[in-house]
Amino acid sequence: MTPEEIQERKMEMLRSTDWTQLPDSPLDSDTKAKWATFRQAVRDINRDGDSTKINWPSAPYENPGT
Repeated sequence: MTPEEIQERKMEMLRSTDWTQLPDSPLDSDTKAKWATFRQAVRDINRDGDSTKINWPSAPYENPGT
């Protein structure tokens, strides 16, 4: 993947889960915390600059509404 493709995938993962961190989100605090941890792992991808060894994090739930 090119750096641009990596960035786009990261942004899509974050955009699709933005709502999980809003104050009026219907999620309980435990679920919200799991999504926050996932989102930080997404942000941390490629911080070392090596785009050949990306370990994409798994979402804590298949459905973000869980």
